[in-house]
Amino acid sequence: MDYESSPEQIALSYMNNVAFRHGMLHLWMNSFYVGTIGRYDMDAVRRSVRDNV
Repeated sequence: MDYESSPEQIALSYMNNVAFRHGMLHLWMNSFYVGTIGRYDMDAVRRSVRDNV
């Protein structure tokens, strides 16, 4: 991951890698906490969710 990755991309990448390591078991609830710093704020999160629906 790089500095331009969104918190969503990082969380999903982590969750997918852990699930893969454990034989693709459904280990996670379909949610995550988003802590934001820098240019990411709640509007950025809302735009990302809106654009990916």
